[in-house]
Amino acid sequence: MEKLKPLLEYQEIDIELKKISLRLNKDPNIAALEKVRSEFNSARQAMNTQEEFATSLLSQMEQIKKYSDENNQKLKEYMAELAKVDEDDLEKKKEIIAGIEDLRDKTASLEKKIDDKQKKGQKAINEYLKAKELGGKKKEQFSKLKAEVDKTSGAKQPKIDELTKRLNDKKKEIDKTLFSEYEKLVANGKFPPVVEANPSGGGKNYNCAGCGMEVSQSTKFSLEKDGLVNCDNCRRLIYIRS
Repeated sequence: MEKLKPLLEYQEIDIELKKISLRLNKDPNIAALEKVRSEFNSARQAMNTQEEFATSLLSQMEQIKKYSDENNQKLKEYMAELAKVDEDDLEKKKEIIAGIEDLRDKTASLEKKIDDKQKKGQKAINEYLKAKELGGKKKEQFSKLKAEVDKTSGAKQPKIDELTKRLNDKKKEIDKTLFSEYEKLVANGKFPPVVEANPSGGGKNYNCAGCGMEVSQSTKFSLEKDGLVNCDNCRRLIYIRS
C-alpha cells in the first residue's frame, strides 16, 4: 500500500528516537539524580516541619509566659493583701494563704512546662540544623550529577533534534486516519504499532509479528484484500510486505 509507506518511514524514525531516549533513561546518573532529588526534598520537608513546630512552640511559650506573669502579679497582690490583714482575722489569712499556695502550685506547673518546651525547642533546632546540613550536601550532589546527565544528553541532543525534525516533516505526508490509529496504539503501549504479517501454516495463514498470534480467516481475507488490518489479538496494524 502506497499510503502506508510514509507511516512505515515515520515509525522507523520513531523507533530510532525511542532507542536513544531509552539509552539516556538507562544512564545510572539519572537514577542517582532522582534519588538525590528525593533525599533533598525530604531534607527540605524536614526543615519546614521543624520551622512549623518551632513557630507553634514559640506561640505556646508566649502563652505560658503570659500565664506566668499573671500568676506573679496575683502573688504580689496576695502578699500585699496578707500584709494588711488584721492579725486576728485568721479566716481571711487562711483564705489568702490558700490562694498563695494555689498560685505556687500553678507556677511550679508552668515552670515544668517551660522546661519541657525549651527541651523540645532545642531538639527542633538540632533537627533543623541536621536537615539543613543534609540538604546542603544533597544540593551539591545534585548539581554534580545534573552536570553529568546534561553532558550525556547534550552529546545526543543534535541527533535527537535531527530525528525530531525528520519525524515532524514525515508526519505531514501520512494519512490522518492512519496516523490517528498509530498514536492510539502507541498510547496503549503497542510499540511498534505497525508490524508485518508473517506467513504461517505453510503459507495458508498469517501471524502478527507483534504478538505472534495467528489471525482469523476473516482477518486473513481482509488482509489479502486490503493489505492492512488490525490484529485480532493485540490490535496492531499488520500488513503484507510487497
